[in-house]
Amino acid sequence: MTPPSYPFPTEFPLDPPPRLAELRRTEPISLVEFAGAPAWLLTRYDDVRAALNEPGLLGYFPGMTEGTEAEASAAEQGSFLMMMNGPPHTRLRRFVSGALGARRVAALRPSAERTAHRLVAGLRGSGAPIELIHDLAAPLAIDTLGALISVDVTAHADFARWSTDVTALFGEADQETVQQSGMELFGFIAALVDAERDGAGLIGDLFRATDADGGGLSDAEVTGLIGQLLLNGYVPTAMVFGLSALRVLTTPCLATELRADPGLLPGAVDELLRLDPAAAGNADRPFRARTDVEIGGTRIRRGEVVIAPLGAANRDPAYFTDPDRLDPARRPNPHLSFSPGVHHCLGAALARMQLEVGLAALIDGGPLEVVGEPRWHTGLIGETQLSALPVRVPAHA
Repeated sequence: MTPPSYPFPTEFPLDPPPRLAELRRTEPISLVEFAGAPAWLLTRYDDVRAALNEPGLLGYFPGMTEGTEAEASAAEQGSFLMMMNGPPHTRLRRFVSGALGARRVAALRPSAERTAHRLVAGLRGSGAPIELIHDLAAPLAIDTLGALISVDVTAHADFARWSTDVTALFGEADQETVQQSGMELFGFIAALVDAERDGAGLIGDLFRATDADGGGLSDAEVTGLIGQLLLNGYVPTAMVFGLSALRVLTTPCLATELRADPGLLPGAVDELLRLDPAAAGNADRPFRARTDVEIGGTRIRRGEVVIAPLGAANRDPAYFTDPDRLDPARRPNPHLSFSPGVHHCLGAALARMQLEVGLAALIDGGPLEVVGEPRWHTGLIGETQLSALPVRVPAHA
């Protein structure tokens, strides 16, 4: 029998494909066809978490990387953390964890709050419909990144274009465009890193940091780390903000509830992240096995592909009661959207903070409404992504 094609269809992008829940009950590790080849699809929380932390699996993105040893070596040279494992990965994470700690994120919060309220005030003042991702989510993310590294990245007009081309956030980009924009973006970042090596911001802190043996980071390592920070801090954050706003607007009484009790917002943000981990209803982490591994009692052979959908894991009823319901008071909430474990997202605290301050500014002062159809497109690995959300932000009474 020919395995079903993945990703599975769904009637509305915010709803996960019903087939995922069905497979979790009947065949939690199953064969599917993914990018024209067989792959193992995981649907249980425990199996997805195990895959995220399995050193025998290498990141694989059809059309971009194939999960080979040569790519793993190149990733190590370029300090690309998501494609690294073992001691080199642990070493780099220690440097970034020290430089991007809770204290730095807390210090950024007042600036992010001012930016969010300034942006929303400008939008309310117009009284006209706006496109929320371009007009609010993206500017907030870029401004926060600039504050983080003490450099105004918006001063370079091409930064947003390069970033969106490389990650195909607002539409599909061909491979030639992706490669050209990637070269230009990392050329810009290399020059930025060189100019700020003695500065008082994050880049200077990374250059000044040393490990237990007194060793530091090379120019290439700092450039690679800053490049990942800028890409991951802009595109995914803007995407999740748009999805979160759409879900708030389409969940009856949620905005009113959050406006009445702001203390619920951190819990609501965790729920929004659980339900929409960077793509509507689901977010896939594809891997290729670099050696034979075992997950959930199934033997994965060297060279085989594994798909670990965060959204499926985040709705596993073994861990989440009434998993399709948005519950701001849900405790505990052990969602996998930040890949807990060895590859835990280093910008998790920063992303949570931006979502909290952005949503707080957006819902403060009155109701919002979607005034047109959200626009969706297919992402790099077949996932559904939100590319535009037209809303009306009423002026203050």
